[in-house]
Amino acid sequence: MSPHPRPPEDRTTLVIPNLGDDEPGRRPAGALPPAARLAAELFATLFPASAVVRCDPRHPPLPRPWPDVLGPPREEAVFPWLDRPGEAVAWIRTPEADALAGGRTLFGSPPELTRTIHDKAFAHRTAEEAGLLPPSLRETVLVLDPASCRDPLRARRLIEERIASWPEPFRGSYVLKPRQGGSARGRYAGHAGRTDAGNLPPALARLASCGGAVLEPWLPRERDLSAQMLVEPDGTLRLLGTLEILSAPSGRPLGHRGTLDTRGRIASGLDDDPALREAAAAAARAARDAGYHGPLGVDGFRFRAPGGESELRPVVELNARFTLGMVVVGLLRRVLRTARPALGARPEELMRFTFLLEADPEAIREDAAAGAVLFRLGPPEAGAPAPLLRVTRGPEGSA
Repeated sequence: MSPHPRPPEDRTTLVIPNLGDDEPGRRPAGALPPAARLAAELFATLFPASAVVRCDPRHPPLPRPWPDVLGPPREEAVFPWLDRPGEAVAWIRTPEADALAGGRTLFGSPPELTRTIHDKAFAHRTAEEAGLLPPSLRETVLVLDPASCRDPLRARRLIEERIASWPEPFRGSYVLKPRQGGSARGRYAGHAGRTDAGNLPPALARLASCGGAVLEPWLPRERDLSAQMLVEPDGTLRLLGTLEILSAPSGRPLGHRGTLDTRGRIASGLDDDPALREAAAAAARAARDAGYHGPLGVDGFRFRAPGGESELRPVVELNARFTLGMVVVGLLRRVLRTARPALGARPEELMRFTFLLEADPEAIREDAAAGAVLFRLGPPEAGAPAPLLRVTRGPEGSA
């Protein structure tokens, strides 16, 4: 990656890649896990090439690196609303991000409101009120406040009562999710319906520091989906794209895939897309009506219900922040100029894409031999896993 010359700071956009700032015990950006550091670097590619990055209040902003694979540095942001000279944009709006902004206007709603929308309890309430909970999950979810989590006997009683009301196939395993946070971090997994495990009380104490917990059955998932939205200050709702999420069995995100047309429109390419878009719009309206504006990621999934039928849960979590999916949408817009002619795609023709946050070098070589257009977005060290964006021609291309 080659640095881009920095213009006077008062005419730049300040980027604050504070990934994980919505979780207690967060670490400074320099101490992020490798995958999160890569995501933070990719987040910065959404902004003008002259943007600067600040990760630590003790140090001045730095010129933002520009991946050579994206071609010559561009001074336009991926989205016009990210071009904010003299202002700042954070991954998530928090008090710490406000401090890092150093007096600049920070994009998005204030931290208190952002935290309210980011709360998984808000997502659950929104899904209930909008009629978006599938039939088999009605009356299964339990929201625990921090006080209940600090009282392990009370929390255990509430959990046992709710599990006892579930259909028998759901009672085998359950999960307690932190109300604040994301990317499957901080969850507690319960097995065989048991609540007497010795590690439950300390887990509840940890969850109390995350704003409380949400109890749900552990569901056999068939696919994970997301919709990337923007709620503008004037209340306008914009759908930026829908994606299929690639996840590890633990729920940890690995990447995304979907379709891209020659006009830059991005979709998951799945039959669930219309329902996902409709649900995401309903969730974004609820956030807007609560006063929120800013980026919004809506996560959902399809699962196997107790009777064996497949059901869609289109609203599971609302991320009142930027997401890796939103970064992928931006990267696709950056590479479209190169991918379209390289593949010889006709106007309106669909292309397929796969984004992997940490791609195996051997898989990269196989993809290249198969004729895919590859954008290796990470550090150039030979043999090291790195972010990869793979684009192929036609909806039938493998992803």
